[in-house]
Amino acid sequence: MNTIYFSLSLKWQNTGDAVYPLRTEHESIEYWIRINDFPEEKLYTLMIGKSEEVISFNDWPPLWIRPNR
Repeated sequence: MNTIYFSLSLKWQNTGDAVYPLRTEHESIEYWIRINDFPEEKLYTLMIGKSEEVISFNDWPPLWIRPNR
């Protein structure tokens, strides 16, 4: 499991997209959060770009900063 990403301090930005609502960059890599078909699947998937799935999860990592809602 790629939980190493959960130890990164990432500040997320809203995108306005319902499927990919959050994005950020870290070390020149673009990351996206995809919303899944919960509860059949995990709630979120961390993506590199919009094509490479990294890890799916339900609990938001404590070091990741969400934008103001």
